Amino acid sequence: MNAFAEWLDLEIAKHNWTRAELSRRAGISQSTLSLIYSGQRKPGPDICEGIAMALDLPSITVYKAAGMMLRVAESTALDELMVYRLKEMTPAQRQELMQFVEWILFRDRKRGGVDDEHDIRY
Repeated sequence: MNAFAEWLDLEIAKHNWTRAELSRRAGISQSTLSLIYSGQRKPGPDICEGIAMALDLPSITVYKAAGMMLRVAESTALDELMVYRLKEMTPAQRQELMQFVEWILFRDRKRGGVDDEHDIRY
């Protein structure tokens, strides 16, 4: 079994699904999924997007697991996750989050700032 298939099995287990259930939810035929598991086919963007949607994960997470993004800066992955979660929030939750972000920035400015290059707080 390839690394992507092993990762996929772990994600499926988190949902207590079968491979057939993932296939159905992701809009991927069971035969295509079998080919991916056997390593005879690599997942493309459409398959990764379907899997991401089915598993409720950011697309970048699935692309990385599939080996389609060999080197992604951690900040990029975190940014993608933050945007993904932000889209799930209600307008009221977004407003509350924005107030919290503003408070954090204010607090850090008051302390003397942050050295972004080295992630050191003063």
